[in-house]
Amino acid sequence: MGAILLVYSSGYSSRTDPMVHAQYLAARLSKDNMQIFTMPAPSFPLASLPATLFTAPIPETVDHVQIAKDCIDRLAANDVSVLAPDTAHWRDLLAMTSTLRTFTSGISAGAAWRDITTLHKPSGFELEKESVVVVRKGSLSSIDARFHFTNGLQPRGRCLGLVKIAPDVLHGEETDGEYKIWSLSTILESIDGYGDPDIYPPNLLGKGTLDPRNGDSHLEPSYFDALVVGLGPSGLSTLARLKALGVNAIACDKIPQVGMNWTDRYHSLRLHTPKAQNSLPFNFKPPENAPYYLGAEDLKEYYQSFVDRYKLADSLWLSTTAKHVKFNSDKTSWTVSLNQSGNQRIIVARHVVFCLGVTGRQARVPVFPDRDEFTGEVLHSVDYISASQWAGKRGVVIGTANTGHDVAEDMLHAGMDVTMMQRSRTAVLNVERLPLHQAFHKGVNVSDVDKSFFTNPLAIERVFMREVARQMALQDKERFEKLEENGFKVNREADLTQILFEQAGRHYMDVGVSQMIIDGKIKVKSGSPITGFNSHGLSFADGSKVSADVVVFATGYESNMKLAVSKLLDPEVANKLDECWLLDREGNPRGSWKPIGHPNIWFCPGDIGTSRFFSRFLALQIKAEVEGTPFRPYDK
Repeated sequence: MGAILLVYSSGYSSRTDPMVHAQYLAARLSKDNMQIFTMPAPSFPLASLPATLFTAPIPETVDHVQIAKDCIDRLAANDVSVLAPDTAHWRDLLAMTSTLRTFTSGISAGAAWRDITTLHKPSGFELEKESVVVVRKGSLSSIDARFHFTNGLQPRGRCLGLVKIAPDVLHGEETDGEYKIWSLSTILESIDGYGDPDIYPPNLLGKGTLDPRNGDSHLEPSYFDALVVGLGPSGLSTLARLKALGVNAIACDKIPQVGMNWTDRYHSLRLHTPKAQNSLPFNFKPPENAPYYLGAEDLKEYYQSFVDRYKLADSLWLSTTAKHVKFNSDKTSWTVSLNQSGNQRIIVARHVVFCLGVTGRQARVPVFPDRDEFTGEVLHSVDYISASQWAGKRGVVIGTANTGHDVAEDMLHAGMDVTMMQRSRTAVLNVERLPLHQAFHKGVNVSDVDKSFFTNPLAIERVFMREVARQMALQDKERFEKLEENGFKVNREADLTQILFEQAGRHYMDVGVSQMIIDGKIKVKSGSPITGFNSHGLSFADGSKVSADVVVFATGYESNMKLAVSKLLDPEVANKLDECWLLDREGNPRGSWKPIGHPNIWFCPGDIGTSRFFSRFLALQIKAEVEGTPFRPYDK
C-alpha cells in the first residue's frame, strides 16, 4: 500500500509560485505510488508585498524615446541590470513564464528573466515609439513605453511588453543619471497559427460556429473541447474567445435568456462604472444611446446583441444546469451531467471552465440574536427585487457598499422611510475622478486599453491607487464632512486595490446616493454594533433601537468560487483545487485564469472588466492544450 503525502504549497522559495511548485512535487512523487493531496496556496495580504514609486523628477529636456529604446535594448540583450535592483516588479501573463507570475524585486525578476531568455532566446524586440510618454502625476514621474517581441517558447507567441522607467535613486541620492525599469509587464498576445483571442475571425460571422455533430440528441454523449459553466460576463467572454481561437466549446446556464442574470436581480440595479469599461470582448461596446451607467435591461439587450453579432446562439445551452462533473479514467476529459429543461443530458468535455463571478453568489448573512422575535420581513440582497410593495413602510439596509446604496435608493423612490446601518467606515469614490473613467472614455479601443489598465503588478498598482485615493479625499473634503455630519463614516484613506482584491466591497462608487444622505432623505445609523433583533426592528450596543418593517442584508457574498464548484465535483477532485480569489504570495489572485491543482479545470472570476481581459489568457491555455502543445510553466 502506498504512503500518503500532503504537499502544502506554502513551503516554497520566494521565487516559486506555490501551486506550480506543489503540482511539480505531486507529479514527481505520484510516480512512487504515493497518494498525493495538494493543499491550496494560502492567501497573503497585499500590504505584505513591498513596492516603491519612483519620485525622482524627469527633466523636460531628456530624450525620453532614446531612454526607452536603450532600456528595451538592454532587456533584449539579457542585461538584467537595467531592472532597478531593489524596487523593480515584473508581472508576466503567459508571455515568458508560460503561466501568470509576478516577481517582486529586481533581483528575483532579473534571475527569472535571465533564466528564461538564456533558454528560449526571445527575439524581435521593437520599441513602439509612438507609445513613449513622460507621466507626471503628483510626486510620481516615469517614462512609460510599450514594446513588442516574440517569446521563443513552445508554443511560440507574439508578445507585448510595458515598462515604467525612472532615474535610478539610491538612499535618496540620484546616481549618474542612469535610467532603469521599475515596472515591467509582459503579455502573450497570440500564439503562432492559433488565432488571436482579441479578434473574431470574419469567416465565423456569417454562420453558427458549433460543429453540427455536437448537440444532436441522438449522439450520447456529445463531445466538446470545452464546457463553460455560467453565462454572465465572464462566461460570455470566455466562450467568445474560445470560439475565436477555433475551440469547439459550448456554455450552459440555468437562465432561459441571455442577460437574465442581470434582470433577475433587483430592478433598480445599475453599474457604477462607465459603459465602455463594461464592454464584452472584441471592442464590442454598448450602444451609444445606452446610458452611461448601464441598468439591468440595458445589459440584457447588450448581451443579446453580442450573441447575435458573433453568432454564438448555437453554442449556448440555456435553461441548463450542471449537476455533476466527474473526471474520467482517461485523465483527459470530464463527464458532465446536465439538467436541461427538466431532462437529463450527459456530455463529455475535455476542459470545464467555471464562470460564476468573483463569489459564486454564495450569500454572506450575519447571524443576530432574537431573529424570531422580529415581526417584519428579512432578506438578503440576493433575493431583493423591488421595494414597490412596501410603500409607506420602514426599511433598514445593513451594509453601505454599492448594493446597499442601490437598495436604499430604491426604497426611497418607493416611498419608504429608509435607514442605512453602517458597520464600518466606507470608502466613497467620486466616479468622475477615478482613473477608469479617464481610461474608458467614449472613443476608446477597449482591447488596447485593457493591456495597460489590467497588467500592472498589483503591489505597484496599490501604491499608485493609494495616492489617487489621497488626492480624491482632499478634493472631496467638504462633501465627506457633510456625510459625517449625517452619520455616515467615510474611509478617507482607502486602499482601493486592497478593497477590490481582498475585501470585494466596502466602497461606494457615488452615482448620487451620497447627496440623498447629505440632504437627510436617507438616514444613517453608525458607531454602535447591532446586538440583535427585537419585535419592532433592531437593537444596538449603545441602547438605541431602530424600527423597521423590512430588513435587507446588503452584506455581500463569500469570496470563493470554489465553495460553489466543489458541490459539483467528487471530493478527491475538489480537495485538490486551489482557493479562488484573494492573493497568493506573489500578489496574483489565487486560482484564477491558470491551472488550479487538477488538470483541465479552470476558474474565471472577476468583475466585467477583469474577466473580459483575463479570459483571453485562459482561452489561450485551453487552445494550446487542445492542439497538443500545452504550456510548461516556469516554476523557479
